[in-house]
Amino acid sequence: MLFLVKGSQGGVYTPGPSVYYFITLAEALDQACNFLAEGMAFVQIETPAGKSIGSDELGAYCRGEKTLTDDLTAN
Repeated sequence: MLFLVKGSQGGVYTPGPSVYYFITLAEALDQACNFLAEGMAFVQIETPAGKSIGSDELGAYCRGEKTLTDDLTAN
């Protein structure tokens, strides 16, 4: 499966989002956690099927508070 990871600082004067594609969820989650650690305000992972997960649930995953399934469902 293909995973799209987007991260941006938000705000009017910031550059556009950083976008990366990954084949595995583990790689996508590593990048998303890196974006959050760098202080990016808006981080999201999307699949071609339209499933997505945003900053709040990704933050909980990165802190070890939640787990994620391959279809981006948080537990």
